[in-house]
Amino acid sequence: MALAKRLPYAITGISAVVAEPTPIDEWAANAQIPNRKHPDQSLTGADITRILGLRSKSWDPEIFSSLGPAVSAARRALASAGIEPQDIDTLITVTSIPYQPMMDADSMEIARELGLADSVAPIGLSTGCAGMVRAARLLAAMDVERALIVTYNAPSRVMGDKAGRIDSRYTSNIHHPFARDLWASPALFSDGAAALVFSRTHIANAAEDGIVTYSGDRHTPFGGAPGFADPLVHHPGGSALLPFASEDGLQYSAYGMNAPAIKEYYMEGMALNHQELSRVAPNYDDLVRRIYLHQANPFIVNDFLRMADLPDQKTPTHGETYGNLITVASPLMLHQDIMTQQVRTDDRVAFSLVGGGPERGSFIAPIQVPHPECLTSPHVSRGR
Repeated sequence: MALAKRLPYAITGISAVVAEPTPIDEWAANAQIPNRKHPDQSLTGADITRILGLRSKSWDPEIFSSLGPAVSAARRALASAGIEPQDIDTLITVTSIPYQPMMDADSMEIARELGLADSVAPIGLSTGCAGMVRAARLLAAMDVERALIVTYNAPSRVMGDKAGRIDSRYTSNIHHPFARDLWASPALFSDGAAALVFSRTHIANAAEDGIVTYSGDRHTPFGGAPGFADPLVHHPGGSALLPFASEDGLQYSAYGMNAPAIKEYYMEGMALNHQELSRVAPNYDDLVRRIYLHQANPFIVNDFLRMADLPDQKTPTHGETYGNLITVASPLMLHQDIMTQQVRTDDRVAFSLVGGGPERGSFIAPIQVPHPECLTSPHVSRGR
């Protein structure tokens, strides 16, 4: 069972950045993923839509060639909160695809680029699709006034080249334990960056504060087993365990999805999130304006929505348009909802997330963004 903790913070700033969606036909034509049933052909956009449910995706290795989009999102989030970098006490970065993997160099660079005070000790989280809830759980244990959470992933940089072709590790790999379906990782995962400002609320009545639940499910019963052991996404190469220089190191350096385990964990994990939120915040679906579910895959999300008793008007989806944006998926929906005034000041929103690790959880927080006019379209095209 996930442990619920008080989350005495409001979301006071938000911004997200994604590439202008590329139609899946165009993406597939560039990717050149071999069709196993017809070796002389490549998968078409129609094939990918049929298998994964995507009609377009955020994918641009030039735009996401550096931490620039993440820094840009952070600056706009600060502007929407009406504060300066010097007002931030804590920086938490969340990514599964760092630009510089050693010694938390990404977090250090973001702090430097933003001009955060030297007294701010950056915290870097290496995590997948549930990373935002892990950050919220960490924040619940901290005593700070304002925290900046910056999240980003650029699969286009590690799964393909600048022309859009997909790396052979994903198309002709025979070593990786999920070699057969490795092509689905670049087809599904997408580029994005986002930032949120969390500000302490100082509400006397704790019942009016936010709340966060989190579980790594190492000991939570799943399907009769004592815990859920599969990490869901497997990338064993390029580490001290399996270095690049080893015989299989490079071929094992690919993101492989255990699709059956992912579907099982998503469906049961999201159901547990809903049950646990309902236990600690009865009728939460009536109390919140929106419920942001992780956009793992359009088919899986739609299956869960059909199973769950959640109001359709409160559960937006965008997986068909952007693909799986990993940790950026839910902040993007909040950005768009604030821009369109679907969410306004003093509304409450809920996030329910599951991801590799495995880990899952949820949080509820009030929205108090004082300068929503600072938000612009999250879409960025080359040349902008």
